[in-house]
Amino acid sequence: GLTAKEVARVMALVPQLAPYTFGFTVMEVVVMGRYPHMSRFQVEGSSEREIAQEAMALTQVEAFADREVSTLSGGERQRVFVARALAQQPRVLLLDEPTSNLDIQYQLQMMELVKGLTSKGLTAVAAMHDVSLAARFCDRLVLLHKGRVLSQGAPWEVLTPERIKEAFSVRSLVHTDPVTGSMVV
Repeated sequence: GLTAKEVARVMALVPQLAPYTFGFTVMEVVVMGRYPHMSRFQVEGSSEREIAQEAMALTQVEAFADREVSTLSGGERQRVFVARALAQQPRVLLLDEPTSNLDIQYQLQMMELVKGLTSKGLTAVAAMHDVSLAARFCDRLVLLHKGRVLSQGAPWEVLTPERIKEAFSVRSLVHTDPVTGSMVV
C-alpha cells in the first residue's frame, strides 16, 4: 500500500550491476539518493549535499565527486551506488552481490561498513555467492538450492560440508580462520 517514494524512504537497493549513468558525476548520482526525501520540484540544498558527502566518505569515493561515473572502474562504480543507497538513509538496505567488482581490500571494507551500520540499527539483506564473506559478516544465512530454502540460521548451522555439497555439488572444508576467528569455507 506504500507509494514508490514512501518505500524509497525506508528501503534502498544496491543492484549487482550499476545502472547506466551517462553524463552524471559521482556527486550527482549520490545526491539522487536524497530524492525520496525531497518534494517534486525541490532542488537539493546544502543538507542533501552534506548527507551525500558523508555517504561518499563512508564508501571512500569522495575524491571522485566531480568525475563522471562512466569514467570509473567497476569497483569504484559499485562503491558509488552503495553511497547513493546510504544517502537515502534507509532503515533497510538490500544488497545484490555488494562486493562484485571489488578487490579484496574493498570487499572487506564494504562488508565491515555494512556490519557496522547494522550494529547502529540498519537492517541489511544481501544476496551473496561468496559463502566465506557471508559467514564472516552475516548474523544469519539462508542457503538456497534450486529455488528453495535448504537451510537457514547462524553461519555455523547453515554452512556445513554436507549442506555445501548438497547446494553446490562440491566437497568443502569448513574451519575457523586463526587470524580473524571467523568461519571459512
